[in-house]
Amino acid sequence: MPILELKRKGLGEQELKRGRGGIRDIEFAVQLLQLTREALSNVARHAEAHAVSVELAVHDGMLRLTITDDGRGFDPTASRGPAHHGLNNMRARAESLGGTLTMDSRPAAGTRVIFQVPLEASAAGEDFDR
Repeated sequence: MPILELKRKGLGEQELKRGRGGIRDIEFAVQLLQLTREALSNVARHAEAHAVSVELAVHDGMLRLTITDDGRGFDPTASRGPAHHGLNNMRARAESLGGTLTMDSRPAAGTRVIFQVPLEASAAGEDFDR
């Protein structure tokens, strides 16, 4: 069973189920889902990718979400216009969860977004087994 199983039931409605890995705080799970959505939305709108992978893993007490695409990439140090705040939103969301967000991207070389957080940060709340 995956660490976090998401089943789309309708527009904007998800059912969250706990699996192996101990994500118990529902707010943490929702924020993790939103961070994933933002990253995938960026891929869909900007990357012109042929493939994207999403990996959620636990290793050495760290939860790690990695989203990788084979799209056109970008220069992460370049300034963005006011309409492009998705990356800042993702970084702020990661920090609010007690984690870090790193991006590896170069023009014409795809993008990798990595969110890492100590696993105990995800276990602060009430268990949400259903």
